[in-house]
Amino acid sequence: MNTIGETPGTQPLLHFLELIAAAEAPAAVLSAVQEYLNAWPMERIANLQRVDGGWAPFDHDQTPSQVDDVADLRRFRDAVSSQCIALKQARLQLIPEITELDEILFIAVQLVESMKVPEFRARARPARRGSPLLNLL
Repeated sequence: MNTIGETPGTQPLLHFLELIAAAEAPAAVLSAVQEYLNAWPMERIANLQRVDGGWAPFDHDQTPSQVDDVADLRRFRDAVSSQCIALKQARLQLIPEITELDEILFIAVQLVESMKVPEFRARARPARRGSPLLNLL
């Protein structure tokens, strides 16, 4: 069975594909993608970051970025996809981490777009300090 990074103790890739495919709402897709990113082992993130120019959804501390809304998901997909295209055009071999990430993000965005739901925030925005009217913004 194919696992994330072929590292013992990681969740099988099939598990995340099943979570994404079973999602009935965009929030469930975002949650599955977040779980997928959170499951990446540090050594796999480090391998990706060797060719990462800051476009991958992991920060310099190898922490996954938050997928808070559909716009985040699309932004990550677009960045990874663009880098894959650029690497291919430069005739460089894609490492498995980039290819897998590109495919997962592509599938997740396609599924969300097929749901035909208006843009939304997956998590509520934190309340602002000050006037209660500001919390409505």
